[in-house]
Amino acid sequence: MELEMDIKFKENEPVTIPYDYHAEVLSIIKNAVKNYSLNDFERLFSWSLQKTYCWSMSFIGSGFSDAGNQLHINFRFLQDKDAFLFYSALHDYDFSLNSRLFSRDFNLTRMSLSDEKKVSSKIRIRTVSNIVLAVESYETGKKKYLEKFNTLVFKDSLENKIKSAGKEYEYLLKYVDDLAIVPLNEQTRWNSLYGTKIPTISGEFIVVGNKDLVNFMLNSGIGQETGSGFGLAKVVQAFD
Repeated sequence: MELEMDIKFKENEPVTIPYDYHAEVLSIIKNAVKNYSLNDFERLFSWSLQKTYCWSMSFIGSGFSDAGNQLHINFRFLQDKDAFLFYSALHDYDFSLNSRLFSRDFNLTRMSLSDEKKVSSKIRIRTVSNIVLAVESYETGKKKYLEKFNTLVFKDSLENKIKSAGKEYEYLLKYVDDLAIVPLNEQTRWNSLYGTKIPTISGEFIVVGNKDLVNFMLNSGIGQETGSGFGLAKVVQAFD
């Protein structure tokens, strides 16, 4: 399920998105969910679990890289209950408690929920928010973020996400080995994640695999750190 929300800054002057925008946007979402349901807050934002939602942000009418005064934020959720929870939490939240974003006053002007159309087993996708892939060092325990798409690392993160999503999705594990995801024109982008500059991956990909698994991947987000604003992709072509 997809949740869309628009934010309008009160100043007429264009606002520029800061380099490390993820934390500021996410803090508002976290406060709204925590105020609405503490149990759901702990479930959705636990550091120990892979997130099964993803999101992206851009200026309305001008794109991400340019300044503007209206933001569009797009969330995609694996589970409908989480989409309804975010919607209800944001709808009921008193935004005077977080009245500023990027050091500017703002209003939440629109929210909408919609069902995502199921996709086929062979598609071409384009990243909307960049993909994060990382491996953990056995010696130091620190993450090494990858500059290029790595199928083995991607599949490992996908398996972990399936296991985190619950027993109803465990049947998808048997399809992971046969899933093919081929980069067409990948590029390395550098983003900030909570103050740390990391490499991320953008571009287009051909995806071929079990239909349920492909839909799981798109709805829960591709790669890691999806709850922090990475891993959202859109379908640009279906082959069957």
